Amino acid sequence: RVHSLKTASKETGIGTPLLNNFLTEAGAFAPDDARTEARKTFDAKTYQALLDEIPTLVAPGIMRKVIGATLAELKALEAEGVLVPRIKVAKIKSRWRISDGLSLLESLEKLAVQVDGDAPGWETILLAQRRLGVSVGSIIGAIKDGTLRLGKRADVFGYHGFVVQITEVAQLREPTQSGVAPTAREGELNAAAFGRSIGIRGNGAFLALIEGGHVPAIEVLHPVTRRPQWRMRGEDIAAFHATFTTTTVLAAETGMHRNTIIAAISAHGVRPFRPDGLEVGPVYLREDIKPVLRALSSRS
Repeated sequence: RVHSLKTASKETGIGTPLLNNFLTEAGAFAPDDARTEARKTFDAKTYQALLDEIPTLVAPGIMRKVIGATLAELKALEAEGVLVPRIKVAKIKSRWRISDGLSLLESLEKLAVQVDGDAPGWETILLAQRRLGVSVGSIIGAIKDGTLRLGKRADVFGYHGFVVQITEVAQLREPTQSGVAPTAREGELNAAAFGRSIGIRGNGAFLALIEGGHVPAIEVLHPVTRRPQWRMRGEDIAAFHATFTTTTVLAAETGMHRNTIIAAISAHGVRPFRPDGLEVGPVYLREDIKPVLRALSSRS
């Protein structure tokens, strides 16, 4: 079954300008497609989930209330890619999935311990970032990796109630930030941080690839915390990119929106890399993605 922009709008009750923005970003239309609403056609089955989802998306104000975050906190979560709106077009207000916010809260609540509201040394995640320069994404990643404790103020609802020990966050800073001279770590990158930078944010997901022998890395002691950690050299990172890719990496390489790439991957039936059935996030074998890249290239 084929939909046109016009018939889809009539069926869903969603205005054609809004539909056009979502479908273009999802890859149904080329950005410079100047056809009329009746002639802009797309496969109805491929994009039905998107059509169903658009009416459920909410504006920032509602999202903030649902997750208990300030405007600054929501903006920081978006900037770090911890929460990603369904569409990048800023002029569209209702672009947030409530389920994404609730999922973040649930994942953090499982890791949090209750602390008193006046307990010394505990600060909100955003305030810790502003004081120490450690990114919100790195703080949350360290919480999920188990290297940073998370507290929850019982009298504060939602995300704003999550707090971290400022002294522990200080230990996450790179040696040059902490005033410690670089050592053998120079030229290396924290493996968990690399995983987050390429869009793998699951608790320990990227480290599971390393520990399973699928990605090369070296285990060293952190010079500040003295805890063992996996680090990647330039050749390790190159080896990863030669064999694997992620939707975040593909978006950077192609210049296309991540949702467009996800839709193309789904349309080609490409499955994520799952070693022995292990869930490791949006990681794909480069070889499997080649047909998707050819299709995206011909479309652009």
